[in-house]
Amino acid sequence: SGNTDAKIKLPSAGGIYESDGSTPVLTESGGVVSLGSGVALPDGSVLQIKSAVTSAYAEISGNYPNNDVIPVKTGGGEVITQAITASDSSNTFLIVANISGSPATNDFCSIALFKDDDTNAIAAIGHSAGGNDYQMSPLTLVCKNVAGSTDEITYKVRAGCTGFNFQVNGDGPARKLGGVAATTLTIYEIKGGI
Repeated sequence: SGNTDAKIKLPSAGGIYESDGSTPVLTESGGVVSLGSGVALPDGSVLQIKSAVTSAYAEISGNYPNNDVIPVKTGGGEVITQAITASDSSNTFLIVANISGSPATNDFCSIALFKDDDTNAIAAIGHSAGGNDYQMSPLTLVCKNVAGSTDEITYKVRAGCTGFNFQVNGDGPARKLGGVAATTLTIYEIKGGI
């Protein structure tokens, strides 16, 4: 007839252990319950999520051409960044960027994803706003990238149009929808590959 919450009372020793009594499955400290060191998550498990959000209006004057060339870090303008440190170099990052914006007038606009200070983008997507159809709309980019190390990595999203300014979180030129139409960059650390 309905769901009920399951409750586990941890023993006074502060954890639940495998039958040998020495390998912790769940531990508790200060009201926080954690998986024990003896528990291995399967490949494909989400290990951590990092996210950046901005609802600020910005006008990007840097340009990206509408051609068959990989976007470079000197084009467009930086919109949002997020750093993450992998728990294992063999894990994969799933990166999702959702940029709300529009060109200042009918134009081709694109967003590009960069890793640290690399010159070339690792992913990009574009949108053409023709005629008078240049109101704010989302540009969504999804990319997977193997961590490759346990050093901190910073992912950066840059945006630009062919000849006119790109307006982040608005059009006209002004912010739209009271700040709830935010631009986001979310990074998921996935155990192993996906």
